[in-house]
Amino acid sequence: MHPKQPGVGVEQITTLRDGETKPSSERLKVLVVEDNPLNAKLILAQLEQGGYRAISVESGEAALAALAATSYLLVLMDCGLPGIDGCTTTREIRLREAPERHMIVIGLSSNTAESARAACLEAGMDGYIERPVTTSELLTQIRRLSSRSESTATSDKGTERPDSISGMATETLDTNVLAELASLPGADGSSLLVQLIEIFIRNLPEMLRNLLDARRAGSKELAQAAHRLKSAATTLGASRLAAVCKTLEEFCGHDDQSTLEKLLAEVPLEAGRLTEKLKEIRSATH
Repeated sequence: MHPKQPGVGVEQITTLRDGETKPSSERLKVLVVEDNPLNAKLILAQLEQGGYRAISVESGEAALAALAATSYLLVLMDCGLPGIDGCTTTREIRLREAPERHMIVIGLSSNTAESARAACLEAGMDGYIERPVTTSELLTQIRRLSSRSESTATSDKGTERPDSISGMATETLDTNVLAELASLPGADGSSLLVQLIEIFIRNLPEMLRNLLDARRAGSKELAQAAHRLKSAATTLGASRLAAVCKTLEEFCGHDDQSTLEKLLAEVPLEAGRLTEKLKEIRSATH
């Protein structure tokens, strides 16, 4: 195991199934750049299912340091990182990489707008996956891009989804997303779904406080706080909360203060309803 860099998470090492050919250690390694612990835990578990080792870091700065220290097969990049965001980090990766060695970068985002995908690809990313990320979708894109790493991938239309949510989601939780999470084992053999629920419930009060603090700080900060909560909610299949946060994020640059206040009031209410349902699922899963 390589020495930990600042902001670097625990390395995940997996055992491949019988009959599978184990690639070189370099080809097994994936760098996950994700500041949200809920999202990072899910991605690490999904990579483990595919037979990949992964190291997670929480910032663009830490990602650049990790890439300078060792070699990786590819990078999974959260597009909405605080500080140096995913697009800026990718541009810096492109500036630093040797001409003969192209580092594959796949963007991960809960932003459904086509403009967000275009911005990431323009920054130099090779692929883009919208959350919630399924295991099959993630592994398919990794294998597809890594198998043709000598060519330049400029778009990924195969996994394209609708540009926006049609109206506000009516269901608190998406059962398809829950089923996908329930099918994945946790690192210690326990339920990954339960682990993700516990992370979400533990971090939710802080995310709600950040939302209120950001309201006083300004529209840019509020949009960032809403995006962070939306990202965590989307990963867990919390459709209604994710939709409210998405609408809030979009309204941050508008003058409609009345709608903005209504959305800010709706977030903690929906978060409360969601928490009760998640606790019920946790109890039933234990």
